Amino acid sequence: MDKHTELQEQWEVLSTKIRGLRKAIATEPNPTHKLNYQRELEEAERERSELEEKIDFIQEDRIIFPLKGSNNEVHCVFKDWAIIGRSPTCGF
Repeated sequence: MDKHTELQEQWEVLSTKIRGLRKAIATEPNPTHKLNYQRELEEAERERSELEEKIDFIQEDRIIFPLKGSNNEVHCVFKDWAIIGRSPTCGF
């Protein structure tokens, strides 16, 4: 596996984790669990941000759809493939 593929996979894993944590925060009734999810989310977002700074292909090889939801997240679709749908596991 080349370095770009490895980095892209790491970015995708973090993005999936972030989507899952956002969903968990929105649906969790227990305030303590919600706070723990929020902390995990902040850490995952920080890790993804640091990863984005390290890899060129995220800056060069993407199409950005500036769609903003309630959390102001920007969705991106990589040029090689993307899964589009409503599931939290979808890329767009």
